[in-house]
Amino acid sequence: MVIHIGMPKTGSTAIQDALAANRDRLAESGVHYPRSASKGSAHHPLAWSVALHRRPRDDVKSLSDYMTALNLELQNSSGIAILSSEALFHLPSQELRQILEWARTLSRTQRLLVYVRPPAAFHEAWYRQLVKTSKYSRTFEEHLRMAPIVDSLTRLESAEGAIGRSRLLVRPYIRSAFTDGDVIGDFCSTLGIGPVDWKTRLADANPSLDVELVEFKVRLHKLGVDHSPLLASALLDWSSRRKHSSRSLFTPQSWEAFIATTEPRHLEVLRRYGLPAELTDQQPSQLTGHSLTTEGARRLYSEFGERYPAVARASFDRALAGSEVEWSG
Repeated sequence: MVIHIGMPKTGSTAIQDALAANRDRLAESGVHYPRSASKGSAHHPLAWSVALHRRPRDDVKSLSDYMTALNLELQNSSGIAILSSEALFHLPSQELRQILEWARTLSRTQRLLVYVRPPAAFHEAWYRQLVKTSKYSRTFEEHLRMAPIVDSLTRLESAEGAIGRSRLLVRPYIRSAFTDGDVIGDFCSTLGIGPVDWKTRLADANPSLDVELVEFKVRLHKLGVDHSPLLASALLDWSSRRKHSSRSLFTPQSWEAFIATTEPRHLEVLRRYGLPAELTDQQPSQLTGHSLTTEGARRLYSEFGERYPAVARASFDRALAGSEVEWSG
């Protein structure tokens, strides 16, 4: 059994969607991606079931229920079974151990697979994800001051303590290091999965919003506009039609402060797990000098209304129409 634990923002959704869409073809070659304990294409309920004291959910069963279902599904199978959820990356070691103890009742051997991304690249990508999928209203500068910095070294040491160094597979999340050119090919190559006649293989299953639209959505949230699937979908569609900015959300000052904090421990990750030097954070060519201006926000508000009038009416026209709107807020 291979348990893929992320980290988040390392192509996990693309991997999960490809595995789920090709379950039958993979099973023919002895690779099993269970339907049990899954939500959508991933096995997030496994992580949620051992973290109920932090995030109660009415739709989550007990870990024993999920493992019983997995046992029934896999009991007559041989080969490789794969479980995948980036939510597992954030679990404390004692909770990850609970899942591994149950997994030992399902298979003779277990391995953990994790992809590592440079800290600054991860935090900017994670911030964009928060804004895209929720009513997150902190600017990136506020986010960096308030959000905990994810320490990959601590997470990997926790995973190593739960399963042992020899069974922990650590891969770099950089295109130059991928086998077969993308993360799905690299995932299969790492696990020894032979050529697959993919029915579906999504390279960008979880697209990001353009930087300017991220800042625009944050501005809307600060003005009281609620997040909705309708608004999020329209912004993603608009983002796909725009020429994406190469500007980073980091300022020169926040970049220097962040790198000074994270780089020493990240370099230890590279040394400890034999990862390439290219996995260090590369300073973006365009660090932001300022966030979206008031004039820019008004321009985007007008352009959005022209392009998606029905969404604008449903999402924010009533709340924001009129001169009383304080865009500079």
